[in-house]
Amino acid sequence: MKKILSFIFGPVVGAVAEIFKEKKGLEDKWELKATLLDFLHIARNAGFVLIPSLLSGFIFLFLSQGRDTLLLVIEKMDSGDYRQLLFFLLAILIWSVFSELSIRYAIAISDNSGKSLRDSRIFSRKVSQRVLASFGLFWPSIMIIISLFYCYNSASYMSRSVKLLNFGVFILSLFIIMRALSYLYYHRRKRIGNAPARTILGARSLPKNEYDWVNRLYGIYNEFVYSLLKPTNFLGQYKKDMTSFTNHIVKSNKIFRAEFPQNQEAMAGLRILPKEFILLNTEDVVTDRGDSYKWRYRIPNSFYASFHTQVRWMALIAMVLMLSISIAPAGNSFFGILGAPALIGLAFASYCGLYCGILFIDYGVLRKNFFQLRWLLLTLLILSSIFNRDHPVDMKMKDNSPRNTIAEQFSAWLSDYSRRMKQTYPAIKKYPVVFVCAEGGALRTGAYTSLFLTKLQQDFNRQGIDFKKSIFSMSGVSGGALGLAYYNAKAFGGEPLNPRNGANLEDAIRFYQYDCLSPIVGKMLFGDFLNLFIPWHIKNFDRAIALERSWMDAYQATLHEGEKNLFSEPFIDGKKDLLKPVLIINTTEIESGYQCWVSNSRPSGIFYQQKRDLLQEKVKEISYSTAVNFSTRFPLFSPGAEIDTTGGRFHYLDGGYVENTGAASTVELLNILKEEVKDFDKVIPIVIYLRFSENTNTQAKNIKYANELVEIVSGIYNTRVGRSFTAIAQLNRFVHANNGIIIDEPLSRNDRDVPMNWVLSNQSTSNILEDITKKLNDTSQNGIKVKMLTKGAKYLRL
Repeated sequence: MKKILSFIFGPVVGAVAEIFKEKKGLEDKWELKATLLDFLHIARNAGFVLIPSLLSGFIFLFLSQGRDTLLLVIEKMDSGDYRQLLFFLLAILIWSVFSELSIRYAIAISDNSGKSLRDSRIFSRKVSQRVLASFGLFWPSIMIIISLFYCYNSASYMSRSVKLLNFGVFILSLFIIMRALSYLYYHRRKRIGNAPARTILGARSLPKNEYDWVNRLYGIYNEFVYSLLKPTNFLGQYKKDMTSFTNHIVKSNKIFRAEFPQNQEAMAGLRILPKEFILLNTEDVVTDRGDSYKWRYRIPNSFYASFHTQVRWMALIAMVLMLSISIAPAGNSFFGILGAPALIGLAFASYCGLYCGILFIDYGVLRKNFFQLRWLLLTLLILSSIFNRDHPVDMKMKDNSPRNTIAEQFSAWLSDYSRRMKQTYPAIKKYPVVFVCAEGGALRTGAYTSLFLTKLQQDFNRQGIDFKKSIFSMSGVSGGALGLAYYNAKAFGGEPLNPRNGANLEDAIRFYQYDCLSPIVGKMLFGDFLNLFIPWHIKNFDRAIALERSWMDAYQATLHEGEKNLFSEPFIDGKKDLLKPVLIINTTEIESGYQCWVSNSRPSGIFYQQKRDLLQEKVKEISYSTAVNFSTRFPLFSPGAEIDTTGGRFHYLDGGYVENTGAASTVELLNILKEEVKDFDKVIPIVIYLRFSENTNTQAKNIKYANELVEIVSGIYNTRVGRSFTAIAQLNRFVHANNGIIIDEPLSRNDRDVPMNWVLSNQSTSNILEDITKKLNDTSQNGIKVKMLTKGAKYLRL
């Protein structure tokens, strides 16, 4: 263990030990407070590198979503695919190098404490610089190694031998990267002639002159001022001696005076200034003003040629990465090959490189010029936010085909359903009709919803029951909407409707294990980042469209011979099939606060129908995938959808902003049916709630600190929670009043077992399926299938 720790932290310790050599001759005592202040000052200057580094640590160490992406890399290794591993290692290498160089460069241009602080404080800042630079160099590898140890313990579904091999290869590869970086940055090569020993990379890779002047903490783009005190500053004999000395300089010719600080015959050691420095005040070195003679120099960029070459190459590589990944089509395998972890690493590396490139232009090229690239980019950011259509919906300028109303759909559906039921049960009086509500929760709830309904259907099929024919409506929010949409496409999308075909577990698992995360991460961190500074929308940069195309690709991977990719087909196909269920995709309109519907049936009878039924007037023809994405736009990760209509511009966010279970829409639908369908009294309503967790606690947490701020944030968030619980209570009341059945089955697994992500590992899907199987195999009175057969409920036979 000691050797491992020495191997990991040795370079950092070595960097600090190296700088401590400069402490020789310093007599000032060490001060803790001053050292901490110096460290914070240096860290602030390098904040644009350190903050993303700490954010990445939070993602991979504390978020189950981040750790789950690492498990996906491990699983691909197990299947013989090492591409994501190789790209991730390359990303870690680039990120490490860029972080270290960015920290050194940011400090070099901003820290001029060498002009004013005492030697001990300068020494303290040099130590801080070396420590932070080493942190930037090794943190990405150390962070991932720690995360992998956590993943190793959680990957219980893998055999011990497979875990040892795959995790061992991954961790060993990171150790090799660290060892290589340690050699490149801290191993000095042999001296050649009188030249000092240098490293291959890092601060010591610079030529001696560059290294010495960067290390002085003067600020590499600041003017350098050489001062010589006038005799008037002294008394007695000292004044006479200084007069004799300064007269030799002042009364010499102009050329000698100008070249004095750079004169090798006059100056010795570190006091002589490099010949490359350009004197700015040739005519007024000697002046009556002030208490000293001053030589002001401009340090040309060519003096730091090696340092600037490193920075320019970093900025160029960052720009190439940013543009290449931004323009890459989301609908191919490019992002899946790279993987989300590699994309995150490359993004943080690119940000470092691009920002340093901007700093070089502003500080190095433009220097004191009024024009600054950073101000131009800030102006572009503001203007683009005004003129850019922010993530417009991908739709055709074609009106939607006509749809049946909910009442028309149910009347025809119930007529056919009851006719079939009477063929098997001639004396039947009541017909069980299923209404499904699926809660939001990213792919976690989506997979749970699809797998639950698919497994329930298969189990009933084995009992000779055609379960899916009893489903009339499905109302979903966010990930739950995706889960219902997938099941709807598989179970009811084929022609003709065959109860033995459609949804199956293998296809569903394949769909949810398809990497839909990498395209989002790639477009969010690269394409959409660039689009912030462009005053028009670039479709290929849009992460929302990338997600929709990823679902199309994922569904394509589940198709069998003769099946269509319904996710790429129009959501409203114009066939007006009266035997298919109603699918309600809930979304939130920002301008009004309404919970709006995207549905395959026309919801005549709901409040404010013209405003809330988006397919009636506001939204033209869209694909099935785009329709689902109206509900899956949760904060930051997925952007809001924008549409322009004759009534103005509207934006739509995750359906969970208003109510997160789909219960509110189902209550409205049931009330319409009860009022408008005369045979509704023959229905046994069966409501199935599919929720992402077992948290049903309606007791609010007390606010105990930062009341005025927390009250606002908690109030906004908990309003959604309150609406959800209220909608569930209203729906339960309706079901009980109509002698119905309630199946409330939240996912028992917690977020550590199944993270809310846009791609799920084998571990996550196995945990979901295990939970579903346990629930469906429960033969007690609380068992799902037992409950569904209560109250005289009989189902259509196969």
